[in-house]
Amino acid sequence: MDRQVKRNGSNVRSERLLLAIEEARTRGGIRHVEATDILRRSEKAGGGITERSIEQEKILIRYAIENGCWVNLDSIKRDSQGFLGKGAENKVYLDKDGEFVLKIADYKGIDPNITPLNFLENRITYHNVVFSDVAYELIGFNWYEDKIFNLIKRQRFIRGTKPTLQEIAEYMEYRGFSVFGANNEEPGSIAISDDFLIHDLYPRNFVKGHDGLLYCIDPIIHLNTKGRDFWIEKFNKP
Repeated sequence: MDRQVKRNGSNVRSERLLLAIEEARTRGGIRHVEATDILRRSEKAGGGITERSIEQEKILIRYAIENGCWVNLDSIKRDSQGFLGKGAENKVYLDKDGEFVLKIADYKGIDPNITPLNFLENRITYHNVVFSDVAYELIGFNWYEDKIFNLIKRQRFIRGTKPTLQEIAEYMEYRGFSVFGANNEEPGSIAISDDFLIHDLYPRNFVKGHDGLLYCIDPIIHLNTKGRDFWIEKFNKP
């Protein structure tokens, strides 16, 4: 009986997670839903990361041209208030109304061993599950100035200040995560739940809004498919 209860409980949690993921994918907009679906249907077994990435880029370029979402960089510059800055992954512009930021994302900027499909899931879908208050919407694709294939995301612009690591830890714990590495010398902190593993939780990736609330605007999220003991040992060093 106990085993059956545990099995049923696990199934319910899995079903809830799958539903949350599907809802989050929809939250990413029609381009996100369609691009994810096209890449899933076209994905082939085998082949290296580079080969699959190039093939997926070609598919997305064709999709973008056919559906009018190949976004020229000049139009982004023309229709924005200006360039806000850049990181390893994103070049960020503030839209003309000051309500959204446009993030031109090099999908390999942080992890060279992923494909565009990996990026759509890890960097948009999972983000939208956990941080729906600052969800990403995929609006298009382009070549940036250095001819690197990019995906363009839109996100609500939050004005405010940077929180402390302690505030971040308390916020993530309030959200039901166990937090490691926030108060030691590990570069950045990591948060773990039964479903997700989140890292790169630096203050620069958060905004403490004028309303006093914290908003996580640019984390790195994966499904929690690794053993929790491993991550606790790695990131919670004494």
